[in-house]
Amino acid sequence: MRRMIAIGVGVVAVAAVLGVMLLRRPARSSATAGTAQPAAASSGRGLTLQFSDRPVAMPALALTDVSGRPIDKASWAGKVVLVNFWATWCGPCREEIPALVDLQERYRDRMVILGLSVDTRPASEVAAFAQQYHVNYPVAIVGDDVVQAFGGVPAVPSTFVMIRLASGSAESM
Repeated sequence: MRRMIAIGVGVVAVAAVLGVMLLRRPARSSATAGTAQPAAASSGRGLTLQFSDRPVAMPALALTDVSGRPIDKASWAGKVVLVNFWATWCGPCREEIPALVDLQERYRDRMVILGLSVDTRPASEVAAFAQQYHVNYPVAIVGDDVVQAFGGVPAVPSTFVMIRLASGSAESM
């Protein structure tokens, strides 16, 4: 039986680590100054990564996005899922959103990002914020019940990496 499990929580953000590892390009030299190079996915200031020694099953979630549409988990089949807890008032969250947007664009066939806002603002304000930041992945506002379903979230941003397991072993990625 296949199931999704969480293998880690990034205290600052696993997604930013992935962005740095997967998207960072070498600095432009004078020889390449005329060619277009993608911007770095991170400020490069570093971050903290904390892995769990007790992976947990993905909680059963029935989520509605900030536009009122149900979030379809069927589209996640065969993909790595990054569940990112964030808030509009969070400075580090604002800094990592462009990297998450870039990750979603570049790896949309193999990965999906799910933005779970812990804001108490109305959905329309969170939706406007997401539009301003060009968020290209589903965003839902969640309460303490969802936060607790993930074992608690020590800080925002926090990102859970979900991978597919079959018969107790991780699939190749």
